[in-house]
Amino acid sequence: MVHPIPARQLRPLFERVLVLVRAQDLDELLEGAASAAKELTKARYAAVGVWQREDPSRLARFVTAGIDEPTARRIGAPPRGRGLLGTVTRATTDEGVLAVPSIADHPDHVGFPPNHPPMERFLGATISVRGTAYGTIYVTDRLDGAPFDAIDASVLHALASAVAAVVDSLEARAALADALLTSDRLRIARDLHDDVIQRLFGVGLTIQAALHDPNTDTARQHLEQALDDLDETIQRLRTTIFDLEQARRNSVRGEILDLVEHLTGASGIEHTVVFEGPVDLGIPRALQPHVVAATRELVANAVRHAKPRHLEVRLEASATAVRLVVTDDGVGFDPTTAVAGHGLRNLAARASELGGGFRVDHRSPSGSIAVFWLPVPTTLGERNEP
Repeated sequence: MVHPIPARQLRPLFERVLVLVRAQDLDELLEGAASAAKELTKARYAAVGVWQREDPSRLARFVTAGIDEPTARRIGAPPRGRGLLGTVTRATTDEGVLAVPSIADHPDHVGFPPNHPPMERFLGATISVRGTAYGTIYVTDRLDGAPFDAIDASVLHALASAVAAVVDSLEARAALADALLTSDRLRIARDLHDDVIQRLFGVGLTIQAALHDPNTDTARQHLEQALDDLDETIQRLRTTIFDLEQARRNSVRGEILDLVEHLTGASGIEHTVVFEGPVDLGIPRALQPHVVAATRELVANAVRHAKPRHLEVRLEASATAVRLVVTDDGVGFDPTTAVAGHGLRNLAARASELGGGFRVDHRSPSGSIAVFWLPVPTTLGERNEP
């Protein structure tokens, strides 16, 4: 059962929730959630993990707070989701919150990798999106050395609910950007209004219900101000829902669509753009400029030199990699000459520097196929974990 949150902690909680609601992408949301969890529970360490959709037993992303960069590099690859990290989603406690007073004594503990800081106490909550375990939020070791209490569990549960609502909103926004090209535009806008707005408002109601009956004027004032702030955020989201052009400009999908349209517009070349996977949410911000630059180079190269009738751009995003494929039915190419070209040579060097790859091949019966791929920085490796 979710315990009441004291009035003195309600205001800081609402302030952090409002920051999360304003997140523009998944990276910003996860970093903010980990930081909020660490601060609000006064924990030494915190983390947020997101499960792979194709394999819900493995983590696709893992963002930490409290572990500095040198320590993170010494630890090595992020966890896969075994041990206690996966146990949270199977927790039998109410509301999917799991408290462990001694990590080492828990039967699901599988050990820490070399150079990992010691951790004793553990608290985790499930992030559930549309009834499915999307991820988990964790904290370890309170700074005062005390065990995590029921209030800490309620705070973490409230943060997990807020993260779930914002994930839903971000995914719906991405779907809305896609709807610019389909007749589903109005249906998705209506769904956003009816569903996502209510979900965000529900975050406020959940925390309000946890307070039961605040017995001080200050607590009531904090609650009223927090609800006013949440109402303002909802109004801003309504504006975003109907600001379709802005949504397109702020997305990788929109930028790629505009770029391909611009580069092929004067040539009369028929073109197709295909997206697979969570392109807007799944491509980290650090990789987005490289993907756009690769698209610009490959499409411009095909338009200038291949003289195709049709060109296809396919952008695929998964938990482990981003893959751009540009195909055309043009005149083909000499592999030696093509790879020696300045633009393509730079593209190959860019991919190599980022741990990815690039190749250009003949395409039967005519034309060419160019593939540019990059690993997502959180590509998973083997390691021990709590």
